[in-house]
Amino acid sequence: MKISQSAVENKIVDIKNIVRDKEVLNYIENNFDDNRFSDILFQMIDKKEMKDVDVYKTAGIDRQLFSKIKSNPYYTTNKITIIKLGLAMKLDEEEFQMLLISAGYSLSKNSYVDILVLFCISSNYQKYQEVRNYIDLIK
Repeated sequence: MKISQSAVENKIVDIKNIVRDKEVLNYIENNFDDNRFSDILFQMIDKKEMKDVDVYKTAGIDRQLFSKIKSNPYYTTNKITIIKLGLAMKLDEEEFQMLLISAGYSLSKNSYVDILVLFCISSNYQKYQEVRNYIDLIK
């Protein structure tokens, strides 16, 4: 059975109608993490005591995309956008990984962009703007 992307995004699909094997279904139910990217993002913005507008402007993201992220709890954007949001909030490595994982991504040491992010974090964001410029050039 093929499932359309829009059905998955809108959470129309009930996993119990697709997976019939009890062992597989039990594993999914016990291990599924329902922490959505948008929930994690806005919790982090609140924790950092930042305003939404400051985050998306610092990240260089347009208001329309940010609004889409905020209004659709199942919307997940691309990794570069998430990295820019994380940099704008000056997340530490653990927070960065949490945000990325909530969207199905992670930081790895075999990606130049990811290494730049790790450098930025390790230097306490002292070269933030320079790193942001490099990321814009690489992507």
